[in-house]
Amino acid sequence: MTKWVFDFDKVNSLTGLPSRYINELPNQTDWFKANGSLYLILDMTGEEHSAFENFLIQLEEEGKLQFGSHVSNAAVLTCHLHSSGEQSHVHFVDGVAGGLTAAATQLKAKKKA
Repeated sequence: MTKWVFDFDKVNSLTGLPSRYINELPNQTDWFKANGSLYLILDMTGEEHSAFENFLIQLEEEGKLQFGSHVSNAAVLTCHLHSSGEQSHVHFVDGVAGGLTAAATQLKAKKKA
């Protein structure tokens, strides 16, 4: 049933208009900040990742930040729906095989060193 609703863009009580839901997905998914730390999920090519990580390493060597990272080949998305009537929801995105937890473990190890 869900596939049909999305394929034919039919209004429903859970997501409203599926095309609107899909278009709003990026705005409700990007990142969050807690305890002064930015938690971020990025979708990058291997080249983009290498350049970005080299940039972060440079900043870390300059003492401007510390970071942890984890590379996954897939993501897990969980949708928390506050109200289907208002289409009020938030998406929790994480990488498979550890994701943010693996990145946090790496960061904590750096802080101890």
